[in-house]
Formats: sequence, C-alpha cells, structure tokens
Amino acid sequence: MWTYDQFPASFRGGVKFFSGNNLMAFMTINPELLEYVDAPISSRLTSAIKVPTFSIPVVADEGTPVVFRQTDDYFAAEGRSIDVISEAWPPLAESIVRLTVKSKRTGFTKTLPVLPDNTVRVELSSLELAQMGSGRWPFEINTRLPNDHLLTLLKGIFQIVAPFN
Repeated sequence: MWTYDQFPASFRGGVKFFSGNNLMAFMTINPELLEYVDAPISSRLTSAIKVPTFSIPVVADEGTPVVFRQTDDYFAAEGRSIDVISEAWPPLAESIVRLTVKSKRTGFTKTLPVLPDNTVRVELSSLELAQMGSGRWPFEINTRLPNDHLLTLLKGIFQIVAPFN
C-alpha cells in the first residue's frame, strides 16, 4: 500500500499497475496537488488521482480518463511516458501502431514506437497536447499488422487539463 508520505515532494511521473506481465492501469502523480484535497490522508491518493483500468486488448475504463496537463511533457526520459503491453497481442515489431485522438480541432494522430518486448510507448509533448486542446477526448491505439489486418489494441478517454485549472 502506498501512502502520500512515500512520494518525494519533487516527484513527477507515473505509476504502472501490472498483473503478471499485463499492464492493468497507469496514473500520473503530482504529490503537491494532493495537499489541496479535503479528505483523510488515507484516501488522498485514490480521491485525487483517477486510475484507468485497461482491459486489454480492447477497452479501457471509459468512465476514468487518463489525465494530462496541457502544459506538461510526458516523455520516457523523465519517467512520464505511458507504456502499454498485453500478452494477448500478436508480435508488433513489424507493425505500424498509431494513436488517434478525436479532439475538438482536426483530431490528432501519431505513430507510436514498439519496444523490443512488444510494449507500445506513448510519449506526448506539451505542443501535441495543445494541438488536441483541453477537454475529454476519446482515443484509440490501433495497429496494422504485416499481413494488412487491423487491430484495436486499446481505447479510452484522455482528459487534457488547461493551464491553471
């Protein structure tokens, strides 16, 4: 069990929840925001941060979005990328994997890298998040396999929070 006191004040990043080798959920963490939650200390982490439940290969818990601050970058170099993997997926090394977000603007599409262990990595810059705009947007991660078959790996909701909100 994690508690608020276990996260260093300067920590920014995320937590990945695995069941065996399957990624079950991911959440971003900013402990400074937790002090503003008017709740008992034991419920601060769960009440302040929403955890999406990924039921791979098709649906994430659409009632619980993955939350991003529009002004932040989410790169692996700082431990803030989202890595998604499932034993149910076929090998993706030679596949084209894309993230598509249906946002209020023209929409957003990005080709995603596949790591050697068949993990799909989502890294988003503040510029890319600004392209999407603040709001709740449905997303899908799809792939075209080498045999030209299409496969939806994951779908859910991104919530992009505007600056100073």
